[in-house]
Amino acid sequence: MKQIAKNQFYEFAVDPAKNRAYLTTVGAFEKASEVPTYFMDADRAIGELTRGFTVLLDLTQSKPASPEARDLREALAKKLAQAGMSKTAQVLPRDAVLKMQIDQAMQKADALKMVFASKDEAEAWLDKK
Repeated sequence: MKQIAKNQFYEFAVDPAKNRAYLTTVGAFEKASEVPTYFMDADRAIGELTRGFTVLLDLTQSKPASPEARDLREALAKKLAQAGMSKTAQVLPRDAVLKMQIDQAMQKADALKMVFASKDEAEAWLDKK
C-alpha cells in the first residue's frame, strides 16, 4: 500500500496491485479551507489507478459533517465516479446521521456500494470479482 496524503482529517492511500483507493476520515472539518488539498490529494490517488478501481471508505472515526463538508463529500463522490470507480465499500460507525450523509453523497456516484461493520469484511467484498 502506498500513502498519498495524511493530515488530521483524512488519509488517502492506494494499492495499485488491487487497483484500490483507501480513504480514511477522522472527526469532521467544518470548512473547505481546513482541507485545501483535498481534491488534489484525491487526484493524486486516482492517478495511481486505472478505470474500474474500487474504493474502501473507512468512516469509523468520523463525525457528521457541516453543510460545506457534505458538499465536498458529494463532489468527491462525483469525481471518483467520473474517474472510473466501479464499487465502494464503506465502513461506518453506528451513527445514523453520518450514515444518512454518506448515503446522500454516494447517490451522486454511479457505482455499486455496500456498507460493512469492519474493514476486513469490506476488503473481502471488494476483492470478489
